[in-house]
Amino acid sequence: AADPYCLGGGPSPGSPPEVDAHPVARSETLDCWLAPFTMAFINTRVVRRTASLKGQRFPYGEALCVSDEETAKKHASVPSAKVRQALVEEGKLPRPGQGPDPLSRTRSWFKYVVHAVSESGENLWLQLSGGDPGYDETALMISEAAVALLRGEGVDGHWGVVTPGYAFDAEKMLKRHSRAGLVYKRLPGAPEGGTILSKPAGNEVQGKWRQAVADMSSVGG
Repeated sequence: AADPYCLGGGPSPGSPPEVDAHPVARSETLDCWLAPFTMAFINTRVVRRTASLKGQRFPYGEALCVSDEETAKKHASVPSAKVRQALVEEGKLPRPGQGPDPLSRTRSWFKYVVHAVSESGENLWLQLSGGDPGYDETALMISEAAVALLRGEGVDGHWGVVTPGYAFDAEKMLKRHSRAGLVYKRLPGAPEGGTILSKPAGNEVQGKWRQAVADMSSVGG
């Protein structure tokens, strides 16, 4: 699992080995501090597997944007498995199966910005935003992939670890996600003035069904 290419893919010719844990650093382009992103250890391997299936090679990495250096360093100091287990037993971290209630999740949001550079040097900036990423949006994406499989929309002829990015038609999947409440858009350039840290507009955070859950939770509470 420590191999960044354990699911497939490989380093681009002439590029240095890819590192999943992004070092703490200041990004003048994004006007924020960059820190290691917990899910990058998994996400990067999935992206590299997709690239391998498509016969492509390109360097890929992920980082977390935070407002200051102190916060970035805290994210870089991940406790060991033994320490995390002790925190779970002390009730300071949730146990498996536990998590935030529906109302807390409706207040959560995420913003994922992609910066790609073509071989000719052209810069492309994309943004994906939505509600709670750890529970709601992950379940949404899995459900949309399951529906696509049931309708026979997957790609035939490949076995083993086949990623959604390879298995499904990208345009159809983007439409599915958009109808469900996720917001994809192309940016004219890099987010300016620290806007990458600002909460997206209301309809870019949660769909109608999420708002309904929030309303019901408010009444019930």
